[in-house]
Amino acid sequence: MTGVCLRFTTNAFPVEQRKDAWRFALKRVSITLDKASEDQLYGELIRVRGSMGISFLRLTGTAQMWQVDLRENPDCFWMMIVLDGAAETILDGETVHISDGSMICAPGQEVVSLSFSHDQRLLWVQIPNDRLDQRFKSPLPDQPCVVSGDNGFAHVMVAMLRGVADIMQDASAETVRPVEMAIAEFLLASLLHSAPVSALGGAAGVRAALLERIFQTIEMKLADPDLSYQKVASDHGISPRYLQKLFESIGDNFGHYVKVRRLERCRLDLRSPLHAQKSISDILFQWGFNDSASFSRAFREQYGMSPRDYRKVEILPE
Repeated sequence: MTGVCLRFTTNAFPVEQRKDAWRFALKRVSITLDKASEDQLYGELIRVRGSMGISFLRLTGTAQMWQVDLRENPDCFWMMIVLDGAAETILDGETVHISDGSMICAPGQEVVSLSFSHDQRLLWVQIPNDRLDQRFKSPLPDQPCVVSGDNGFAHVMVAMLRGVADIMQDASAETVRPVEMAIAEFLLASLLHSAPVSALGGAAGVRAALLERIFQTIEMKLADPDLSYQKVASDHGISPRYLQKLFESIGDNFGHYVKVRRLERCRLDLRSPLHAQKSISDILFQWGFNDSASFSRAFREQYGMSPRDYRKVEILPE
């Protein structure tokens, strides 16, 4: 199911039932309520699921303590942004403060405890691993981490997600689709920008950060049919040979990576109602392909069917 798929507020229940109702509602989204005062308890959540499978869950509540536990469905990477208020968590045995505009990120298999001493409003975003694997070669953190809102990339991403949180009541799968397309890129850029070189693995981390910048350049220039590894290398002040070596280090090459990213952009446009009036040829040329026959062959190899057939397939609810 896409679009708004879950709404809950404790105000719908008598005061004496609100704590149990809130506990049950949180359990439905893989959060365990550890502690909450029954006096003036308030909780509200609303979830929107986008067409690319990314879940956006806005949570609002009074002071309470949680455990986030996605181990029953761990195939995702998630981030929880503090939109209003503040939170605390325990990382490596130390209490870490998460301020307004900052976020905590974690792989799905990690259990994370969160404490809120005052009213709070949060946005919890869950990104399926297959959406990240399609795009990223650099490893994501395997432990929870906090990213400051002062981080330039994170600041931009948080501003974008605040906008999503503000329209959740009326959001649809199509409303959040542009955010789905951008969010993974901002996430990894934020993580790489905020982590020290030692945390990224020394020289390997430096290469990972450089590769991510190269990926961003490629993403911005996918529509250019003349995009070449020589041009991208020049943009980053490295030799074409070194750029090729960087791709070899992740078991790929420049030409294949660009082709896969262009195919993915075409695939998304073929499914989008926003591009329903465009021909397949218009879409493939828009994303840098210059030959219909070779595009169709590559698309079939990547997705198991022709672009025309893919466009006709009904999108089934989850």
